[in-house]
Amino acid sequence: MPFSAQIYRERRRRLAEKTREGIAIIPTASEQIRSRDSDFPFRPVSYFYYLTGFAEPEAVLVIIAGEHERSILFCLKRDIKEEQWFGHRLGLEGAKKVSGVDEVYPISSLDKEMPWLLMDQRVVYLPGETSEWVERIKNWFVDIQIAMGKFRLHDQGDYRNAYDLLDEMRLIKQPEEISLLRQAAQISAYALNTAMRACSPGVAEYELEAVLAHKFRRENSVYAFQPIVAGGKNACILHYIENNCLLKNGDLVLMDIGCELDCYASDISRTFPVNGKFSREQKIIYKIVLAAQEAAIKRVKPGNNFFDLHRMAVRIITAGLIKHGLLTGELERLIKDKAYMRFFMHSLGHCVGLDTHDSGSKEIRDGQQVLRPGMVLTVEPGIYIQPDDATVDLKWRGIGIRIEDTVLVTESGCEILTAAAPKKIKDIEFLMRQ
Repeated sequence: MPFSAQIYRERRRRLAEKTREGIAIIPTASEQIRSRDSDFPFRPVSYFYYLTGFAEPEAVLVIIAGEHERSILFCLKRDIKEEQWFGHRLGLEGAKKVSGVDEVYPISSLDKEMPWLLMDQRVVYLPGETSEWVERIKNWFVDIQIAMGKFRLHDQGDYRNAYDLLDEMRLIKQPEEISLLRQAAQISAYALNTAMRACSPGVAEYELEAVLAHKFRRENSVYAFQPIVAGGKNACILHYIENNCLLKNGDLVLMDIGCELDCYASDISRTFPVNGKFSREQKIIYKIVLAAQEAAIKRVKPGNNFFDLHRMAVRIITAGLIKHGLLTGELERLIKDKAYMRFFMHSLGHCVGLDTHDSGSKEIRDGQQVLRPGMVLTVEPGIYIQPDDATVDLKWRGIGIRIEDTVLVTESGCEILTAAAPKKIKDIEFLMRQ
């Protein structure tokens, strides 16, 4: 539990204020089987955790808005026998202390209590647009009707998406969230620096990943996502996660990594030479990507549109590709025809928070949201030249470069949270000599 119960109470109050009426049902996840009797490490659903700070499985939060606003949490009771095998549970009292909810009930009583909680409700806010909870809620409404002797077959719920309202709340990070995001970003940046120093020809991708795992666990953090450690042509695969090849002399290695600290994520990418020295061709492509990233970061400030930053990065990358013969034609026509997408096929970035691709990512990418203080997002242009692309000179093929930082939008500009990892060529080469 990274924050005080008062913070979670205030978040629930804000959600109830947005709903104005009705009832919101926000569940977390259950444990998932990895194989036979072994489970994956549990992680709570971000929306649920945002409102409760409660990180145990099989729980449901219910928020009733209106004059008699209250919050109810259903969760697992303590069970000494289970805890002897699988670890400590907070139980009902502990869950109430952590979350600050008004009432706590055993999860086993959910079907018994929910019909009465729905008794005078018409508007129901659900977890997502197409929720598996709809049928369950319909059955609860039927239970109410039977109990009241007023059975009717028509659907009694006005179902709405609670996540839409929570996305608005999660988009702007509060000071306590920013502090955790800053810590997570610094852990990731320093871990990446250590991996750079450990890199040399003959080292395996998984050995660099092991450096990350060691650094992350030493700081009591875990992976925010499966790390990408992509040597040579593997860097041209955007979501390469096998990490099982040997790094070769003369190649680059692209690392896209991030730790998660108390459920808050970080995200950073750096591309560096396996042998510690960029070749001429690698430098040329790297400088194009770096120029696009630095220009975009300079324009991360309140009121600017992130999609405009993406278009600016596209212009810089396209111009660089024309200059060095990877694209031929007139700049404006190539941009209009999206010819650059052979080499830069993804968006400039996404929001970061409780999820690596956090609430608001689609809206900022599409230009629906202007940048505002408290937003945390990535800026990550790249160029990927496929190893079998016969339309370009052989010397360029198999070069994949992405440079990514996580940035916080401030009142006057932005703070680069991952700045501790070098990205200028001379600084990378200097670090790798250490």
